[in-house]
Amino acid sequence: MKWVAVSGSWRAPEQVFGKQVRETVRAIMARGDGVLLGGGVGVDWVALTEALKHDPDAERTRVYLACPFLTFADHYRKRAHQGLVTHDHAETLIAQIDRLRKRRPDALIEGHGSLVDKHAYYTRNTHLINAADELIAFRAFTDASVAAGTTDAIKKAESKGIPVQIFEKDLRSKGFNR
Repeated sequence: MKWVAVSGSWRAPEQVFGKQVRETVRAIMARGDGVLLGGGVGVDWVALTEALKHDPDAERTRVYLACPFLTFADHYRKRAHQGLVTHDHAETLIAQIDRLRKRRPDALIEGHGSLVDKHAYYTRNTHLINAADELIAFRAFTDASVAAGTTDAIKKAESKGIPVQIFEKDLRSKGFNR
């Protein structure tokens, strides 16, 4: 069994990559491989939702968080309050990760720091890529983002020498500004 990391933008709405992410995860699961995910909104959430449809016991699903779960939940609620994600998205994601950690605690790999910042996310990416046999990345450029987190995962996978497949969308000046 191979472990495939799926990484991508949290800024792109589901209609940008949703169908492609679901098809990708479905194909990974159908061939008996596992998925490694980052535990965010956007691409990560779509991928985890699809993975759990095909792997309800999370035997071949792993989620890497940038921090401990309770810090993660507080962070997403704060981001919702700031308007960076919707309250619905934050609460749905928190509930999804909470169900995963209760269903299969070893499927959730929690970061250790109490600060949720760029360094914590990049450290999470390092752990995710170190565990991966390949990476499939869904990178979206928006007016508010140059897709730095997804690019970080891509560079780390390329440095490791594992196969990398990249799907890109340029959403600049198309109203995707979060």
